[in-house]
Amino acid sequence: MSAERSFRARISDPIGPVWTRLLLPSLAVVTLVLDYLWAALDNASPGPAFYLAALLLLFARPLLGRHRSRNCELVLSPGKVRVRAAGLLNQNIDTVDVSGASTSVGQDGTTTIAIARAARMGRPLHFEVPRSENAAEIRQALGIGFGGYGTLAWKISGGTFEKATNFARIVGGMAALGLAFLAVREEPSSIPMWLMLTGSLAWVYLGPFFRQDASARNGTIWFNEGGVFHAARGQTKHVPYTEIEGVSAEQRSLRIDTKDQKHDAIPLHRASHSLNGASELEIAHITSQLRDASRRAHGDVAVTEAAVGVELLMRSSADAPRAWLERLDGAATTMGGGYRGVNLTKESLLRALEDPDAAPDIRVGAARVLYRIAGEEATARVEEVCETVRDPALKKRLRVVMTDDLDEASAELAIEDHREQGQGGG
Repeated sequence: MSAERSFRARISDPIGPVWTRLLLPSLAVVTLVLDYLWAALDNASPGPAFYLAALLLLFARPLLGRHRSRNCELVLSPGKVRVRAAGLLNQNIDTVDVSGASTSVGQDGTTTIAIARAARMGRPLHFEVPRSENAAEIRQALGIGFGGYGTLAWKISGGTFEKATNFARIVGGMAALGLAFLAVREEPSSIPMWLMLTGSLAWVYLGPFFRQDASARNGTIWFNEGGVFHAARGQTKHVPYTEIEGVSAEQRSLRIDTKDQKHDAIPLHRASHSLNGASELEIAHITSQLRDASRRAHGDVAVTEAAVGVELLMRSSADAPRAWLERLDGAATTMGGGYRGVNLTKESLLRALEDPDAAPDIRVGAARVLYRIAGEEATARVEEVCETVRDPALKKRLRVVMTDDLDEASAELAIEDHREQGQGGG
């Protein structure tokens, strides 16, 4: 991807940019502070606005709910996806922010790619694109392989903690309204109501910090390359993809059938506004992704075909950095006549360089050979690829081999080898 590329898509982002989640709480906090300061200067008790602001602070999250899906324009460049023409959902997604991603194809042929980022309350956003090629371009821009990357999690139902939080909101809301009524009548505040209000606010906003383990028991399902995880009888249950025989979304549960003729029924809440549940799009993506992962694990789905011949660029355990670089330079000089009986082409090398699923040594080897045959053009291409790479060590190696100084490149690679061995031993 050497230039910007744009196309139309549809974005589903229930959380949205951070500022959209902070708008109502910030307005409430500002009102609380200003009203309290005004009352203090006037040597009086807080007025009704103070308690109504507290009420807004309690119910900000359920009032905001989830953002609706929107049509948008995606502008892609190496290491970045910019969402435009999406109103409140306009945002930038950088490679380094991505913590997980997966792709699924619906029954109507629409391709959906889910992207998770840190500090997003465990809620991936989804792009619906009309063609699988568009999804491939998004993955390439963000350095995501064909089989996905990292860990994704969806909160598909509420749990005891969420029910307790909603109860605290109701109790605190009643107290806030009662205190506002007393303030209007200029009567003394009720101490029990104050305690109810402050206790509810503390539970709503501080409770999650003391329940960091809640995701294992509160209706969250997550999966990575090792399989799917969910809560079962108060503990986390792991189901490998190789054990999955079928997946279906029923009205109130997500059913996973396994090889042992058993099934897991995971509670499911279909939500249109609340964040405590899953939308129809999220449910469809989860079921499709689990089916695809199971089929790949059983060998029913072919993985992307590797570029022909580039596996011969892999560094063996016996190769010192200098010997490996000399072998790569030799491959560059014999491109026309073939290398070890297998023809290498510029196209196959570029494909290997840009493939997130390729082994790191193959990507570095491809970068070295490309530099030898294409010079400045290859340097520019490697810099673009580096924008899509999350691994700092791989990024460093890709840049190290782009030099004519064999001694310098060998020494830098040896330093990187030593650093990795030290980290592995530690």
